[in-house]
Amino acid sequence: MRLPGLTWRNARVALGVPVTVLFSWLAFAHMDWNAGWKVVASAQPWWIGAGVALLAIEYSMRILRWWMILRCLAPGLPYSRCAGPFIASVAADNVFGFRSGDVVRTFAFQKQLGLTPLHVLSTVVVERLLGITTLLLIFFATLSGADPDRMPAALIDGSRWMIVLSVSSLIVLLSAPARLAAKAHAASSRLSASGHRLSARVVGWAEQILNSFAMIRSPKLIFKLFLLSLVIWLLEGTVFAMVARSLSLTGLGAGPWFAHAAGTLATIIPSAPGNVGPYDYFIIVGMMAYGVPHTMATVFGIVAHAVIWLPPTLGGLAWVVLPAGRSMWNRIGKVAACTESDLQ
Repeated sequence: MRLPGLTWRNARVALGVPVTVLFSWLAFAHMDWNAGWKVVASAQPWWIGAGVALLAIEYSMRILRWWMILRCLAPGLPYSRCAGPFIASVAADNVFGFRSGDVVRTFAFQKQLGLTPLHVLSTVVVERLLGITTLLLIFFATLSGADPDRMPAALIDGSRWMIVLSVSSLIVLLSAPARLAAKAHAASSRLSASGHRLSARVVGWAEQILNSFAMIRSPKLIFKLFLLSLVIWLLEGTVFAMVARSLSLTGLGAGPWFAHAAGTLATIIPSAPGNVGPYDYFIIVGMMAYGVPHTMATVFGIVAHAVIWLPPTLGGLAWVVLPAGRSMWNRIGKVAACTESDLQ
């Protein structure tokens, strides 16, 4: 459906900005900024540096996970070819928002990866399903130490539904993709014969994605990817723990990991680029649920957000100075700036 007078990008902004304003008000409206600046001034920078170093290790493992999935479809693909597109897509997501990074990764690097966009999309879907499932496990494992009265019931209830949906999707997509692909092929043929070309084309795309799932569904590989996804989130939660240590927040137990899981789950909510608003609010709420005072929790949320957001964004933007990177960012700009007419 076309939105009169609005490009798709403007529509995204029109939706995301009010959400960001609302959650930013919830997060920061009652902040004691004078006390907050004193906390920041007393921060221990070496813990921040250690967190950034650990974040670099975590991102290398994210790239490894994606490479392991891609190799099912392109066995000769080297790890080095995956690193640039992955970091650039993270930066694109941080700059443009609305999961633009996944769109960019799917469409902007097919030549470099030697795969069709639908093949790449299937790897992103598997990666996301594993990521959300393991993140939810960490959320519920650390929820027991939180004060339930300080947690929004909607977050907990929504998380329960998400884990049911994510696990169900993994089971369906990875247990019988070939059978589903055969059904999609039959449906596409019927639609094409009856003159419904657009519907037939969409179902045909689904068939190609399901055929890709059939090549990825090795139980041994899925188990390895599941464990790797769990380690990735635990490492990123440890970055939060290092930020807490830099602010002299100690004795929190699993609090930083819980705040990380709560904030990351909130990135599903549409918002302005950089996940400003929902991410910060739920990090703050998560820390307060572990007994951290509001001002300290707010400072923690701001610093943790900066540590998580800034390094990969700068890493992706660094590609601009390289010839390969400039061509990548030209493609990224075209993908991210697509209007609805471009997509039709």
